Amino acid sequence: MNINLSPYKLVSLVTVIIVVCLFTSLGSAQTTSSYTLDLSSYISIGVRDIAADSQGNFYVTGGGDVTSLPITYTFKNSGTPESVIAGPSDVLVAKFNSFGQLLWSTRIGGPSHDRAYAVEVDNQGYVYLAGRAAANFPVTNGSLQTSFQGGFSSAYGNQDGFILKLQPNGSGIVWATYFGTSDIHIVRDIALDSGGNVYLAAGYESGNYPSPLPSSFVNTPRGGQDTIIAKINSTGSALLWARYVGGSGNEAGTPSVRTDSLGNPHLLSDTDSTGIATTGAYDTTYNGGGDYLISKLNPSTGAIVWSTYLGGSGNESIETHEFAGIDNAGNVYVTGPTSSTTNFPTTNGAYDTTYNGGGNDTFISKISFNGSTLLASTLLGGNQNDRPEGTAVDSAGNVYLTGVTASPNFPVTSGAFQSTIRNSSSGDAVVVKLSPDLSQLLYGSYIGGTNQDNGRGLAIDSNGNIFGGGQTSSTDFPILNTSQGSSTDGGVIYKFKIAGTSSSPTPTPTNDIIFPTVSITSLFSGLTVLGTMTINITATDNIGVTRTEFYVDGALKGTDSTWPYTLTWDTTNAGTHPCNGTHTHALTAKAYDNAGNIGTSPVITVNMNNPSYCTSPSPTPTPTPTPTPTDYTAPYISSVTVTNITPFVASVNWITNEPADGQIAFCTTYLIDCANSTPLVSQLTTQHTVNLSGLNPNTYYYMWIKSKDAAGNLRIYYRSFRTAF
Repeated sequence: MNINLSPYKLVSLVTVIIVVCLFTSLGSAQTTSSYTLDLSSYISIGVRDIAADSQGNFYVTGGGDVTSLPITYTFKNSGTPESVIAGPSDVLVAKFNSFGQLLWSTRIGGPSHDRAYAVEVDNQGYVYLAGRAAANFPVTNGSLQTSFQGGFSSAYGNQDGFILKLQPNGSGIVWATYFGTSDIHIVRDIALDSGGNVYLAAGYESGNYPSPLPSSFVNTPRGGQDTIIAKINSTGSALLWARYVGGSGNEAGTPSVRTDSLGNPHLLSDTDSTGIATTGAYDTTYNGGGDYLISKLNPSTGAIVWSTYLGGSGNESIETHEFAGIDNAGNVYVTGPTSSTTNFPTTNGAYDTTYNGGGNDTFISKISFNGSTLLASTLLGGNQNDRPEGTAVDSAGNVYLTGVTASPNFPVTSGAFQSTIRNSSSGDAVVVKLSPDLSQLLYGSYIGGTNQDNGRGLAIDSNGNIFGGGQTSSTDFPILNTSQGSSTDGGVIYKFKIAGTSSSPTPTPTNDIIFPTVSITSLFSGLTVLGTMTINITATDNIGVTRTEFYVDGALKGTDSTWPYTLTWDTTNAGTHPCNGTHTHALTAKAYDNAGNIGTSPVITVNMNNPSYCTSPSPTPTPTPTPTPTDYTAPYISSVTVTNITPFVASVNWITNEPADGQIAFCTTYLIDCANSTPLVSQLTTQHTVNLSGLNPNTYYYMWIKSKDAAGNLRIYYRSFRTAF
């Protein structure tokens, strides 16, 4: 997700948040504030990104094979699905008001695997998504690229990147385009300018230009794996310019892009290339391992204005939403993980200038508007592995981040929502807030259950309320709204509000005349009902639903004012009937919004035959056996570290959220199906260590970490590292 300090969106990525108060860090008194958990729920979206608009609404995106999430609109093409390891998935996006009421949700996809990685909202409420898509994705006529090229992924099948624009109420696709070749199969991030033009960031592996308008690229590939940044016009029909960013080595396949208040694009990547920083930049020398590469570009031409390295002798490797943002002065904030034990650059007076151990520490750095000065830089972490996954900057310059830690001594503040870790094996999510000069830890808290949790998306509104989301396998994640989903859904959303304030609902327009859309989703016409039935009602509205009502033959049977709208109907209340067959009843639902508009659902006609309310006994129906659930979910890989690196050997460590085997394929070129593989470790476990041997000195290796669970579901995780000299 993209961070600029426009009124409609202030942040990117996460999963949690916190409360705070009074904390002393490195000998200086801290001023803290308190937050309370206002809402939290499981959700059947594998959350990747979150955005907030100026009205206090928040938008959640990712992917999944929908189960419990009520879907308002569906744009899904048919076709023959690919058989892929990751299984079928669609792009999912949902809009909630500040109370957590679902306003609408949209499902987009084809027959195979599709997923969103980024969401943006413009100042008119249009919603932009980007990610990966398979063949038969619903692209629109006249868009930049309508033909599917199909870069291959062993986990996801044939994939292209995509970008699309949705109507403000989620009811229609304004435009949608592929952006891909055999070497580009995912758009990782997007940013907007005031004219509705879209900047995208993607990884490029080798070989082929994207098929739309190769002449629009202002340079040629530099070698190895490059990062791509491109600008698409506001109608999605033209590529205004595109360029490769990198050198003779390798750059990240998971870059991030942000725009400042003047619309200038900035790109964050990582690199092992030498000689690509610009003259006068803060750091013009490659430091070893993998360094961050931060670049500012000309919005009209794509020319690089400045580029600087940032890093130490270890590895600094980007995950997409670690670009925190740009403040009103044009200063740039980035975060990430570092394994540099002694020489990551920190500044005097920073909150923490000492590496804490355990693999990776989190770092947060602030660079001047012209790229020439490191204004502030700090480390943050405990004695185990720490990593940010979502970051943001507010209008005052405070920095927010969330992610995952396995450190039992990760710094938390007094009065934190959760002051102790609940899972030091696979990790809890964390949320922190630091002062603009990075000298003070203003907030710090864990949030999680006894299994694996991580924060992936974070957004803040103009009042400082925080909306978060991520992924969890914990059945005891701290949930307030237990009726909104199941612990098996895999995703979580939550909102933390500033203590002592009320939730700020979307302002009610005085001239609103749009009626709510409402339907009964748990029953269908022709169904025979008996005994007690659960009634699920889906209702959405542009300004929010205040309540729903359920009617049988015009008689009110129940009311629910909290999403998801669920009632229990005792069908015997419909009256007695003779035992001479079934009898029909008409069911309807109504929904009310803040402006007094009333929507009525289509009529559902059901059949009824209640044995206790007829004159002769009827046989008791045979209960339908509950099917045994089948496990189709691959294990989740996290906390990947490379340790004991020498010129010839290295150890790779990772965690899975369920017992699984382990194996690594590794190459010196970017090939998913490497010939070199370690022996399979067939013992099923959650803690994995695999030793690599026979390596060459000072060589960059690409790894595909593989873990398969007892049901045969396989997860593949990409990582790279360089051996010692």
